[in-house]
Amino acid sequence: MMRKPPRSRRRVAPGVLIVVAVLVTGWGVARRAMGAEAALPPERTFSNAPFVHKIYLRDEEGNAINPPKVGPDGKALGEDPGKPMSQYATCGKCHSDKDTMLTGWHSNASDPRAPKGRPGEPWILADVQTRTQLPLSYRKWDGTHHPHDVGLSDFKFALNFGRHLPGGDALLKSDDLRFRMSGKFEFDCLVCHTTDNGYDPVDRYLQVNDEVQNFKWASTYAAGLGKVIGQAVKLKDNWDPADPNARPAPKIAFDRGRFDAENKVLFNVERRIPNERCYYCHTSVGSGPLPGGDAHGGPAAPAGDAIAPKPAKGGVAFRQNLENRFRHDRDIHILKGMLCVDCHRNGADHMTTRGYEGEYADRVAAYGADKVDKTITTLSCVGCHYGTDGPAGTTPQAGLPAVEPHGKPENLGGRVAAPRPQHKGLPTLHFDKISCTACHSGPYPDDATTMVQTSLAHRLGLPHHRHVDDASPIIQQPVFLRVDKAGKPAADDAKDAKITPHKVLYPSFWGRLNGDTITPMTPELVLAAVGKSAARKLFEDAPDAKEVEEHKPLEKDKIIQALEKIAAYQPPAPEPKLAAPAATVPAATQGATTKPATTQTAAGPAVPAYHTGEPVYVTGGKAYRRSKDGKSLESFDNAAAKPYAWALAHDVRGAQQSLGARGCTDCHASGAPLFDSTVSSASVIPAASVTQPMHAVRGDTMGALAAFAATYPMRPILVFTGYACAIVLGLVLLNYGTRAVSRIGRRK
Repeated sequence: MMRKPPRSRRRVAPGVLIVVAVLVTGWGVARRAMGAEAALPPERTFSNAPFVHKIYLRDEEGNAINPPKVGPDGKALGEDPGKPMSQYATCGKCHSDKDTMLTGWHSNASDPRAPKGRPGEPWILADVQTRTQLPLSYRKWDGTHHPHDVGLSDFKFALNFGRHLPGGDALLKSDDLRFRMSGKFEFDCLVCHTTDNGYDPVDRYLQVNDEVQNFKWASTYAAGLGKVIGQAVKLKDNWDPADPNARPAPKIAFDRGRFDAENKVLFNVERRIPNERCYYCHTSVGSGPLPGGDAHGGPAAPAGDAIAPKPAKGGVAFRQNLENRFRHDRDIHILKGMLCVDCHRNGADHMTTRGYEGEYADRVAAYGADKVDKTITTLSCVGCHYGTDGPAGTTPQAGLPAVEPHGKPENLGGRVAAPRPQHKGLPTLHFDKISCTACHSGPYPDDATTMVQTSLAHRLGLPHHRHVDDASPIIQQPVFLRVDKAGKPAADDAKDAKITPHKVLYPSFWGRLNGDTITPMTPELVLAAVGKSAARKLFEDAPDAKEVEEHKPLEKDKIIQALEKIAAYQPPAPEPKLAAPAATVPAATQGATTKPATTQTAAGPAVPAYHTGEPVYVTGGKAYRRSKDGKSLESFDNAAAKPYAWALAHDVRGAQQSLGARGCTDCHASGAPLFDSTVSSASVIPAASVTQPMHAVRGDTMGALAAFAATYPMRPILVFTGYACAIVLGLVLLNYGTRAVSRIGRRK
């Protein structure tokens, strides 16, 4: 006979079932409520008046953040969970189209469906010790390398460039192990949309650098909402947040003063972003001529402080040209009161208009004509000042549908009160052969290119004690190249090809040659292959990573020794890839993995290409390898050594500062910068730099142009002769006219 369960157990069982049923029902109701909320259209005011963003903060689960209030004794009246704000959840409460917003230009670099567009500024992996300056891009622009192909994981990419990365994109989708400890690198809305100094991007950098790795907590700290307690860098790879004995994850100690009586926080944000927010990532500062007499070659710097010995700390002699930036005027559009976003506009998709003439065609090719706003064609130089028809006698913008009858907004030009330039006396041929920026943008060209520093490449915006003029990487401007509307190099007779100013980087890096392909090695791998003690002898000690130092020369014998060390290096056996368990990674963030380029060896399975092949060093437009006897270097040409160039559009100079303002001889005289200004290959090997004039870099033949330019000294004589001939001809005609009238009178 079976025994009946005790009465207490019989009573408990129905109670448990009731509780479970209530929880399941409640969860279902909550999920339906959240789903309904997400399905609602995004909230809009459609007013020119900015909406006051006094809102609740939410964590990554979507829960409201309610820090405990403080008692009379100054202590919190309750426990603070310390979870950081999630902007995806906080902003997404009203902006239910947040996923559409994340398809924009600043967050779609790894999306294969997104248009690559005209080549832009790459992320440059620069390392002074190993003499590396390597262009990287998830967009796979020609001349750049995908981070994964060189062994740079998404997480390491974030550590190198998180200082100026808005987040999201590949860094949000990645399953790299360390993101479990650092937290998701969400897209940061506030880094752009804050209109005051209430958000500090430098504070954000202090949390995302390699010494802290607090990606998840960075934006909360940068917004001044509280302080971060703890560092994710101290969490080991096997860290388990469920383990009661594990080191606690970082947490936020919120500043209760930022919350009002309803636990809301005020953010000063607007749709029209102030220029200063753009400048944090998009500043360019000229830093003078390339230094003379060192590894970079090129023109010598002017005598005086600009080439004075560089002190270890303090003083301005080592950054004289940077200190003189106050001499330069700002962009003419900014001086007239415009904002960057007046031209670089976007809709809810945040697909920021870049403003080049081939942009419409690029977007149509990626998305289809029915999904692209045709009015973006009016936001290029030509489109804004002339309309899509362009100046009279020129070819309309490429890629546009059939031109509508005159009177349509796309044809008229004059956006934001842009004047219509007259260009009196300028043959219309110039509009088909030269871009607007060639005459109007960047520094006024001289006999040689000059160095330029940018926010992305030289960490502008972050405070440094030592920041030299000739800082690594070496970028030169203006370099006048001929490209088509998509930004690709083109021949003189190519359709839509125009001479356009560019910034140029000659890459320098160590790599492996397999067939005709050179795969770069990261500085970390180079140092591992060479060894610590040998690295100090060959490369010198690593400089302070927090300072911005010059790209130093490297002698050939040291390159030979380093190549020998790399050839003998036996990389460790590949370890199984550790990734976050599938259960701990939200489905929306899965998909991206770190898959380096590989090459198949005869001995076994595929291994990364940067571990196999002949060691080489690339610099100054050439690749170098050891000779057969191992005692000298041999140079050879390779596609990986070619310079990478991206179009220069700002700062725009006023009309009186443009090329041609002084007449034809600005370009059509011997030695004119457009044809004869020189560019250096900036090799780190002493005396190996090659200097070429612009016309040689473009591949132009100068016979006819030189002959044409040689006639300009005789132009005054030609003009005088022309006027004299015209006067003589006029007198002859007058004489014959008078005689004719006289004869007619006699007949009468």
